[in-house]
Amino acid sequence: MKISACLHLAWMTLEEAIGYVAVDELIEVTPKVIRLRKKYLDANKRKMMKNKIMQ
Repeated sequence: MKISACLHLAWMTLEEAIGYVAVDELIEVTPKVIRLRKKYLDANKRKMMKNKIMQ
């Protein structure tokens, strides 16, 4: 199964996606597509969580 990484618009396998995913990202798996996405979709929430982790 191939996936489309939204950030780079590149095709990669699930194994490659697992190696590529960052701490603040998730891998969504559906029957037709696998995609990387941010854990927190709201930009303000992402900033807040990033600052919380750094403290």
